[in-house]
Order: sequence, then structure tokens, then C-alpha cells
Amino acid sequence: MTDQWRRVGKPITVQIPNIPDSPLTFSTYSTSLSGKRVYLFGSSQPHVTDGLLAHRFFLMAIDLGVKNVSYYSVNIDEIVGVVSHLYFLAQDLAILLTFDWDEQKVLQYRLKIDRLNKTVECDGVRRTTFHGERDTKVGFGAVSQGYILLIGRTSVELGSECTVKMIASDPYHSEQFPDFDLEDQMTELDRAARMHTEQLELMLGFVPLMYKESLSFWMSMDRKFSFSYLGVITYDHMTKEFVTKIQHVDSSSLDRLTESDGKVHVFESKTTQNGSTMWMTMIGPAPAQSNTKSFWRQKLEQLAMAACIFCIDVLHPFFLRFKPYDKGFIAKNLMKFYLWIMSPYVLPQFEPLPTLKMVAVDLEQFKLCAAHVEVLKSTMSTQGQILIDCTPRGDVLLTEASPQCTEFRISRIRNPFEPERLSRISRKTVENVFPRLFLEKRLPPYVLESKSSTTTWPTWNLIK
Repeated sequence: MTDQWRRVGKPITVQIPNIPDSPLTFSTYSTSLSGKRVYLFGSSQPHVTDGLLAHRFFLMAIDLGVKNVSYYSVNIDEIVGVVSHLYFLAQDLAILLTFDWDEQKVLQYRLKIDRLNKTVECDGVRRTTFHGERDTKVGFGAVSQGYILLIGRTSVELGSECTVKMIASDPYHSEQFPDFDLEDQMTELDRAARMHTEQLELMLGFVPLMYKESLSFWMSMDRKFSFSYLGVITYDHMTKEFVTKIQHVDSSSLDRLTESDGKVHVFESKTTQNGSTMWMTMIGPAPAQSNTKSFWRQKLEQLAMAACIFCIDVLHPFFLRFKPYDKGFIAKNLMKFYLWIMSPYVLPQFEPLPTLKMVAVDLEQFKLCAAHVEVLKSTMSTQGQILIDCTPRGDVLLTEASPQCTEFRISRIRNPFEPERLSRISRKTVENVFPRLFLEKRLPPYVLESKSSTTTWPTWNLIK
């Protein structure tokens, strides 16, 4: 695998129209089952209704084929708790997941999207008790098969214990797919990890993975995150019991990619999974080779940081005594210089330009692929965002949001574990031989070909 993944077609740039009722903040992000639309759930500026401060909720849809942005009004009086995730069961049927930690509840709002009237109606809400209020993560790998997985830790008062629960992905089928806990299986898996030769530990801060009838959790070595081991819990229908094991993952491609850095800096990571393919983003510094611009920029940053730390730690008594005379001018400008070095970006101002690494894991062969992906620098600032979601074919949609959310750049990266489709190969060949047939005015450069089923009935049940 090369260090550069080729996107399927050219990235799409979509301008978000500035209208008075446009969403002020976006809470969650999802893609349709076909991969042809991107949805963002958000709320507008608060307004006063009957003497109370309320929000108006929106669902923004971006059509990647025609580059069109549509707003849907969400007809819900109140959304209880914190909005966490949005996932789709069918073409126009979605579930909004929220957490109400005051009542220790997980709420599933069943939303029906009306494309003709541009509205979203809620036809049911389900409340489920869940006590994992710390390090809470949700696994959506088996949504089409009937379940989602909740994992987290209880409060300090309850002992900070690991709690795992599987609930029905569709609230209307909660009787067909009953809830059940996996605390005993997690305890057995944690015991197997500690008895391993590498002395592994469960990493609860990462999204759990679900594929077929197996649940996978990342392991850490020496209290550091590692891509080398997965803890797997599999349900055996013959014995009607859960089997736990430690699975080794071939992470040699990631080791080759980061060996020049010496280490990987995971400042912010997002994980998505659909089917047998999992994707994860990792932000870290670019490798700085000696006698290059990046190398000397890094050395200058280290020198400036050392000077600032020396002034703050050693000379602060002088700044305090001199404050009545300069009114804090020296201390104020020193802190401005320090903040300028750090910059509003994820990495310091003088560090090598940050890079985005994407990791794909095959849950069937337990192989891993990693590569650098070029993105806009503004998306890695404190206000910008990088969003990913996986399609049923295993491709990933990479959305780069500007700091003000006024522009989105969306691109598709194909699944590295599947051979390229014949239609894509044929299109590339024709495009190279007859480039005039693919002018932008005639045919958009970004053509999505992914197809998927929109089955609304779950097909998998562990309890059978």
C-alpha cells in the first residue's frame, strides 16, 4: 500500500448558504445508506417561546451528486439530554441518539424524513437505562443486523466499573431484539488480557467494533494505545456461550509509516465502522528531515518554547514586582507571544505542518493499512473539524469543515481491502483516452456509484 490513498473522483466543495434560520451549531454527522447524501443535525440560535428559552432543530442534507444543500425542520418540542449520534436504518428513516445522565438514560428518537415537505417527524422515543456515564462510546457496526453497542464506565461513587450493553438499533423491534449486558464477558476478556505475555489492558476510550457475531475492543500495551491487539468476544450458537480471545493485528504498514517520526501523536481521533472495515483518523506532525525548512522550523519552535518557559518559571517574581511600573506590559506581551507560538491550530506554530493519517482495519483478515491524507490546514484548527463516516461498501466519506462551517469539502476514499470496481476502472480508462467526454459542464467530476440495501428489518439476533 502506498503512502497516498487516491480519492474516488475529485473532492466536492459545497458552500453553505447564509440564511437567518441556519443552524448555529452542529451536534452530529452521518451519511445515508447509499453514501450519496451527508446529513448534519444542529440547532439554531435560541429564541423565547412562552417565556422559556428554546432551540429550533434542523437537519441539513448535502446531496453529493448535484451539490445541493437542503434544510429540514425537525418537529420535536424538546430533545432530552445531550445529542450524541445520528444513524440511518433506511433511506428516510433515522435514529437520533441522546444521553440523559441526570436520569441515567439513553434515548432513541425515531425520525422519519419527508423530502417533499422538507420536514422531519418523530414517531417514537425509547428510553433505556445505562449507567456508563464516563468514557461513553457507541458501536454501530451491526446496525443493519439489529443491535448497537454501548460501553462506558460508571461514576466514581459506583466504583468506576466497566459496563457494556447491547440494545436494539430500531426501537420498534426492541421485543424481537432484547437488551442484554456483557459485564461478565468483559471481566473474562480483561482477565485474559492481563494474563497475556504483553500484559494488555482494555482501552475503553475507543469505539467498540461489531462484525457478524463478534465484538472487538482495542488493547493497550504498557498503558499506551497500540494497533497490534484486539480483544474479541464471539457468540457461539452451538454452545450458546460467549468465547473470548486476544487477536493479533498485522500493523506493519502503520509502523513503516511512522518510523520516521519515532512516535504517533493522536491529538484527536474519530472512528467509524460499517461491515468488516473500520476507519480511524490520527493527527500528528509531519516527519522533519534534517537540513530542511521543516527541520529548522521545529528547532526554532523548541528554542522559543524553552525561552518562554524559562521566563515564566524563573522571571515571574520580577514581572510581579515590575507590574506597578509597566502595568503588566511585559508579562502580557510575553503571554501573547507564547500563545502565538502555540497558535489556534492543533500543533504549535513552528512545528512541521500537521498531517492527517488514516488507518483502515479489516475485521475479517485482521490486517491494517495506513497512509497520509492531504486535507485543508484550516480544518485542523480548534474551530475546524474533520468528519468521517463509512459506507456499506467499506468506503469512507471524508468531510472537511471550515472553522465557521460555511464551506464543506467532501471526498470519498475507497476501501483498500476490496478490489477496485470494474465500472470505476472503465471510467478512468475512458477519461484518460477521451478527456473531452468528461468536461465538468457535461458530467460532474464526482460520481458516487455505491449501492446498498435499505433493509429495515434486522436480521441478526444473538439470543436464538
